Amino acid sequence: MSKTQATITFLGKKRIIKKSVKNFRLALEFQKKDVLTQKQRHAKMNEYNELVDSDLGNEDNYSAIVDATASLADISMNELDENLEFIQETLNLNDDELTKLEDLTGEQVASTSIKISNLIMRDDADPKK
Repeated sequence: MSKTQATITFLGKKRIIKKSVKNFRLALEFQKKDVLTQKQRHAKMNEYNELVDSDLGNEDNYSAIVDATASLADISMNELDENLEFIQETLNLNDDELTKLEDLTGEQVASTSIKISNLIMRDDADPKK
């Protein structure tokens, strides 16, 4: 593949990903958001684990555990939305293809968005690669 494009198979089709400035910026922004999301998830999981390990008979503690669980769910949903948006923008999916995204698991969406980001960011200029 050339230095200006890469391919990925997605939803049963081989797709060309342009290594444009726009897609490079999208990939860079996606990677930044992913790092921040992982930090948020890690901090919230630590908070959750501390609450679970402490006195469970405390009603305030129970409420805090419920809040932490809800926050973790929110983080996951936001991450999924960001991944779907990134995939849609970089692959230029049509409405039918967007509907098919609903059939994918969160893990499939996350791994696809990471693959796309890595393909865009990868420098193919070095012939040793």
